[in-house]
Order: sequence, then C-alpha cells, then structure tokens
Amino acid sequence: MKNKVYSIVKSLNVQYALSKMLYLMAALLVLFSACEEDEITVPVLNRTPALTASAESLQLKQSQASQTALSFSWTPGSNQGTNAGIDYVLQIDGAGGTFESPVEINVGKGKYTTSFKVSDLNAFVKEQLQMQPHQQGTLQARIKAVVLGTELAPEFSNPVTVALTPYEEVTVTLYMIGDATPGGWSADNATELTVDENDPTIFRTQVQLVPGEYKFITTRGQFLPSYNKGAGNNALVYRTSDDQPDDKFRIEEGGLYKVTANLSDLTVLTEQMEGPPYTQLWGVGSAMPNGWDLDNAAPLVQSEADPFIFTYTGMLMADGELKIATAKDWGALFYRPTVADAPITHTAVELSAGDPDNKWKVAETGYYKVTINLNNLTIAIEPVNLYLVGDAGPNGWNIDTPAPMTKNGSIYTYTGPLTPGELKISKFKGGWCGGEWINSATADQAITNGAYITTQGCDGPDNKWRVTDSSAGNYSITIDLAAGTMNAVKQ
Repeated sequence: MKNKVYSIVKSLNVQYALSKMLYLMAALLVLFSACEEDEITVPVLNRTPALTASAESLQLKQSQASQTALSFSWTPGSNQGTNAGIDYVLQIDGAGGTFESPVEINVGKGKYTTSFKVSDLNAFVKEQLQMQPHQQGTLQARIKAVVLGTELAPEFSNPVTVALTPYEEVTVTLYMIGDATPGGWSADNATELTVDENDPTIFRTQVQLVPGEYKFITTRGQFLPSYNKGAGNNALVYRTSDDQPDDKFRIEEGGLYKVTANLSDLTVLTEQMEGPPYTQLWGVGSAMPNGWDLDNAAPLVQSEADPFIFTYTGMLMADGELKIATAKDWGALFYRPTVADAPITHTAVELSAGDPDNKWKVAETGYYKVTINLNNLTIAIEPVNLYLVGDAGPNGWNIDTPAPMTKNGSIYTYTGPLTPGELKISKFKGGWCGGEWINSATADQAITNGAYITTQGCDGPDNKWRVTDSSAGNYSITIDLAAGTMNAVKQ
C-alpha cells in the first residue's frame, strides 16, 4: 500500500513539473515573438513597453533624402491577463507637449519597430510639429499599447526625446544665365543643368562659356529666385528679392566647362575641360534610319584631327526628329537645339537631360552630313550634294562651279556627255581641300568600273576615272551613297 501511494505522489509531481515547464515555454514564446506578424495571445501580466530611438539628435540633409533617418523600437506590452493581441501606436508630440493631442501613427499588431526616411521625417516635423528649416527642434515619442477586443485602458511606454534640424527642400530644376552662357541674359533661353540621380541637391552641366558673367535661376523664364555669388568665388547665396545683392560669377577665359552646383552645401565648382566630354555619340529620332531604337542608334564618327568634332553622314527622313545621345540611356544627357522643332539650319546646341525635349525637324528626305562641335556647342546639318569635277565633265576643273548631280534620297545621277579626260566627284564646291572626295579605287580607272574610295580634302590618293577617246559619249552615272555603289552606263 505504501509503494502504491508513493507512485501516485510521484506521478502527480511529474505532471506538476510538466505543467510548469509548458507554462514557462508559453511565456518564452511570447518574449521571442517580437518579429512575428501575428502575436501569440497568452496571458501576460505587468509588462509595460520600453521604447528606444536610434538617435538622440539629427541633422536632416536632402542629399540623404531616401536614406533611413530615425527608427523606434520597443519591447512587447501586456495583454493584462487576457488571451487578446496587442495593437501598437506610435505617438509623437512637440517640445514641451504632454501627449494630450499627439500625432498618432498606427504600427499594428505584433510589430515592435518603425522607421522614417529622411524626406518623410523632414516633411512630418515641418507640417505636423511646425519646426522651421535650419533651426533645431525637438520631438517626443512614446508607444501606446492597446489590448484588442477589450475595454482595458491602454498602457504607455516611457517617452523618448529626439532633437533634430529639418531642411528646406531645394528646387528640382536649375539653369545658368549670363553673357558668359550660350543663351545670354535671356531667362527663356537659360542653359539647363541636370540633377544628380543619387543626390537631388547636386546639379551638373557641360557648357561652352565665353568671357563674361553668369548666375543661376531655378525656373526658366523667371529671374527670381536665383543663386548668386556669395562671399567666395565658389560660394552660392540664395536670392529671393531684387533688393538683395545681385553678385555674379565671372569667366575670364572662354572654353568648355564642367559646372557642378551643390545647393545643400551652397557651393559651385566651375572647371575648364581640356578634352571633349564624350568619346562616343549617337543620333536618334524618327529622322534616323533606326528611328527611336536607342540600342541600335547610328554612331557619330569622332574626328581624329579635332576630337571635339563628331559627324554622321547618312539618310535623314522627312518630317522626322533628331537629337544626339551621349549614352544609350534615355535618362542620360542629350545634345539638343536650344528651341523646339528647330529647323536643320538652327546651329545653337545645348546639353540637357529632359524638359524641354527640344529636337531638330527634318523637312526633306535625303542624304545629309551632321557635324556637331562640342567645343563651341554648334551643329551643322547639311544636305550632301555631289558634283562632277574634271576635264571629262561638262564644267572641267572649275571647283567653284562644278557640275551638280541630281539628287533623290541617297541616289545621285548625272545624264550627259563625257569627253576624253579625267573625272572625280566632290561633296563640296569652292576650295580644293574643303571637303570629302569620291575617287576611283585605282588611278586611271575606266569610267565603267564603279569601285571607289573616299578621301578627305587634299589627303589620300588623288585617283581619277579615265575617259578615253573610244569611251567618250553620253553617259548615265548613278551613285547610291547608302548602298556604296557607282554605275556609269554609256547611252
């Protein structure tokens, strides 16, 4: 009988131990569920949330707008002996506030942290707490723990205080004006700077400047507000009234410059460039053979003699548009005309990334030579004409008035007499070294042999076609520059 009683007591002790262990495990599950979306609802008594902030003071900067500025975290609250979940609310009040009417941000159930981005926190403290830009202010925060589905009074964490200084958002656009710039003092023709993709307070451009003055405006067409020269040669000052000093920066030597304006630090760096800003350019637009296909855009050829000069020679389509890409990226900078729907005779060029998206308009389909000069920011878009030059042709060796060929797109024709003598074809007139030649592939080549080469100016072999006494007569000569073929057929 004694052994039986002992066994019963032993069994009860084991059950009690197991029960106690299960209760402890349940409590531990609650403690370690801080990162779970759904809080485990078991009775928890006498536990008040403890709140901490990631920083005690902050200097907010727009250059860090997308970064995390401030985080709050807290320990779990108490469901006060119920099986209910707990909803957490972050309460924020201003300096000296008593949380009588705080701003409340619902965080939710089973969440124990929340954070603000720099841009969001900057807007919040200015709008909700009336903090002033560039002046240090204070916010207070605490957590309110609400037991769901009950009428129990909420519990509150300890309050934490954070001192911070908000910023004033800078303009999203910036332009240069002045007699040193391509657009002069016209606010309507101001030169656009491009905002940095990672820092909204930094603007850059590459621009041809001449001796003179310049400053910055924030809106094309408006002289105020502006950024002017401050206390030093690299210092900017924000100007909002005509009553404020209108000091300007000065350029002493003309040339290509890289300009970087930092509106957060209020500094500007103007650096003269020794070489061209790009080594590759592409023509893109509905006027180009590949249209708006930027990946397959036609490359421009960089001049070996002058690396600032790039050319494209080829077809342009009627009623089409054209601009020059600096990278195969629609977000990159483009060389554009300084006005919208510019005719091909418009020579002024600006470098910009977006609005306004000016482009050249081509009126007539044909074969063109496009020459852009990055040193003086000019462009020449000229139809390619072909001329017969030589004593075998109708106008002889007169380079000032050579015999023109008839043009139809990329195809050029001459129909008429050829006399005994020599012949070559120019893409220009006036001055023997003034442009590109089409020469026969070999010297004294028969006129019926269409193989040819191109030479520049007075460089390269001066090969010519030969028309003999027996081969002289009326001819139809056809050159297709796009196909690279030449045919001469005796009629």
